[in-house]
Amino acid sequence: MPGQDRYRGVRGRYRPCCGGRCLLARPRSGDDASGASVTMILIPTASFFYLLPRRQSSIFPAVLAFLCLALSLASLLAAMVTEPGILPAAPPDEPREETKSARRKITHVVIRGHRVKLQERRAKYTRHTDSVVEKFDHHCPWVGNAVGLRNYYYFVSFVFWTTALSLVVGLKSGLRLYTLSKSRHYLDRVEPWQVVGLASLTAYCVVIFLLVGGLFAYHFTLISRNITTNEDLRATYPSRKSNPHDRGCVANWKACLFAKTPPSYVLQLDREELLGDVEMARTRVVEDEFRDAKDVV
Repeated sequence: MPGQDRYRGVRGRYRPCCGGRCLLARPRSGDDASGASVTMILIPTASFFYLLPRRQSSIFPAVLAFLCLALSLASLLAAMVTEPGILPAAPPDEPREETKSARRKITHVVIRGHRVKLQERRAKYTRHTDSVVEKFDHHCPWVGNAVGLRNYYYFVSFVFWTTALSLVVGLKSGLRLYTLSKSRHYLDRVEPWQVVGLASLTAYCVVIFLLVGGLFAYHFTLISRNITTNEDLRATYPSRKSNPHDRGCVANWKACLFAKTPPSYVLQLDREELLGDVEMARTRVVEDEFRDAKDVV
């Protein structure tokens, strides 16, 4: 049936886009820096291509940088538009104390008509997108989306390829700058602004490599223990033995890299809702036809 596998409903701050093919987050102001991510990747990389000398030795680093750039942006886009694993929240519990500071907390989700605790799904309510996300890791402003069960792989891939891109660009720029400094007449071969550009690009890539590479190293340890950022910061499992999800380093990485993306639960709900609407419309048509036939008789 046309359109049966498309998102229809609004989920918190998520809105259907591209004809319902995906859900796009509309975080609150200040929680979305995805545009800055693209800018901070494209401008330095474009400068790198411009500053590369037009010679055969530049072909390999240029191709490698372009590959890392393409995979980085593709992973960013996938992490941005992939629904992270939204679960319908159950009505929040009443506050224990009737005070102005007391707030109703969401502690359960509804799965197939049953109330399930958030801990059972490793889920958490995030105010950034006003939704409950299964296996919630964190909200990442750099991808403009919550990171959870269904888009965590794309987030880690984005971090990895951005780190690799900074390494390639920074290393080649630094080597080029070092080669020029060893030449006695390098100012006759290049313009001073090119030297400044190479130095700035090298320094920028060093900073990005340390920051983003450090982030990847952190998530490397999380994946090895099969634990989320949220669980790590909250010390949900004080030791590896207390973590029921830890199946060993190799098995954890295998599950992260090769497991298929789980189907979207809210998409299933939208599909069932659509099928229910279609069935109701068919029932009305049959009833109208029966009523018309009865009137004729």
